[in-house]
Amino acid sequence: MDKKDRKAVEALLGYTHHRLGFRPSAHNRAKLETKLGSLGLGARWPDLETFVRDLDAGDAEARDLLVKTITVNHTFFFREPDQIEALAASVKSRGIAEPKIWSAASSTGEEAYSLAIHLLEKGITSFRLVASDVNPRVLSQVDRGIYQENRLEKVPRHLRLKYFTRTEEGGWQVVPDLRQRVAVKRVNLLDPVRFREPFDYIFCRNVFIYFDEASRLQVLGTLAANLKVGGTLYLGVTEALLEVPPQFVMESHATYRRVADTGRR
Repeated sequence: MDKKDRKAVEALLGYTHHRLGFRPSAHNRAKLETKLGSLGLGARWPDLETFVRDLDAGDAEARDLLVKTITVNHTFFFREPDQIEALAASVKSRGIAEPKIWSAASSTGEEAYSLAIHLLEKGITSFRLVASDVNPRVLSQVDRGIYQENRLEKVPRHLRLKYFTRTEEGGWQVVPDLRQRVAVKRVNLLDPVRFREPFDYIFCRNVFIYFDEASRLQVLGTLAANLKVGGTLYLGVTEALLEVPPQFVMESHATYRRVADTGRR
């Protein structure tokens, strides 16, 4: 990498931190530098310097390419199943007639569809489920609902046949009725997002690895603002908070209950 490209990569690292809140660990920084240094710029940008200039000017296409490059979208159906089981059990025990659920940073949608399938299998047929991500490319896959075989390894055969159909290319597509149950929305968790109605449950798993401590607190504030008092926040099992913000109390490992802003209860 020459001196000019090195300078451009440093500028991109600064943008990802200050504008997107992504601050990789020392271990992951080298990997990120390699990714940024080999961006697939295509015909539009002759070099990284031009790309950085357009990015700083607010070019949406440049920003989307950057987000696509720095985010990891590897996931699969029924990941961390204990939390999925806990969701249905909580809905029933709390007697919520129509639970509102937000799958934040949902990537390509496997989490959201897993939640919907499990709720339906538990006899909970009335619910509202939103899947969001900052990356428009992965959201388009949620809309299509087409997945390769390796993403469905943990889906039992009877559920595959019930909720998916085979595609001509050998993949699996979510059936239309299930796709219609998941609303898709583009959300940057670092923005001051406020939904029209707060949620009963929020899943925000395996995303905090991208954020420094200040950005984590900012995201937790956004999640708290969109979660009902008494509602539940599920984080990834490797993302338990060392310091719990005042809007939450810990219920179990990586599971937190929203409390009133006036104090804990």
